[in-house]
Amino acid sequence: MFLDASPHVRVHVFDNTTFAQARIMDHLKARHGPRRLEHHMGDPCETVPVRLSPVQKDNKPMITCDILFGSNPSCLEDNLDLAQNAPCGALLTSMATKKLRDPLVYFGVNTQWQRLKRKGCVRDITCFASDNKTNKANKFCMAVTTAKCQKLKRLRKDNNCETSAIAQLTKRIVLGRVCPSHEVRIPEPMRQQTSAQFASVKKPTKEATAKTG
Repeated sequence: MFLDASPHVRVHVFDNTTFAQARIMDHLKARHGPRRLEHHMGDPCETVPVRLSPVQKDNKPMITCDILFGSNPSCLEDNLDLAQNAPCGALLTSMATKKLRDPLVYFGVNTQWQRLKRKGCVRDITCFASDNKTNKANKFCMAVTTAKCQKLKRLRKDNNCETSAIAQLTKRIVLGRVCPSHEVRIPEPMRQQTSAQFASVKKPTKEATAKTG
């Protein structure tokens, strides 16, 4: 999709690739050219923080991306890593889930998007249903990165949102107007049970244990 959007788009994939995925990569490279699709093999939990950067560095082959897509369920902080190593104003989205109050990505207990929201790492969080607003539809969210969580301290001190090229573009985009008919409400985050709540849970009886065991 990204490669077809414009001949000027370059895509970077951070992932451990299976044989089937490698064949797809080879097909896309043959179709669009190897310079437009670069695959960074290895654990994305390790490669993203090392290779991705909010700004280009002359002494290192760093990568700066304007659109970010977190999609690796085995990496528990891939969305956080993407936001922390992105320029101000980049668009962030993640893999769709059945429920936005999921336990890993969006708005569960201390999940990635909940932490991004709480720390002010992103703004204008907007969520959508992939097909319709029924419970069976997959749901996902989009947001715009800020400078508050960037790893480079000098960028957080400077008002780099005024100089970032992608920020100049995304500040004119209202995510709520992208597809209002498919927009869904952002759920309240799940609250972690306290020790008192845990203590109030009754222990199963021997009879119940025998039936379930």
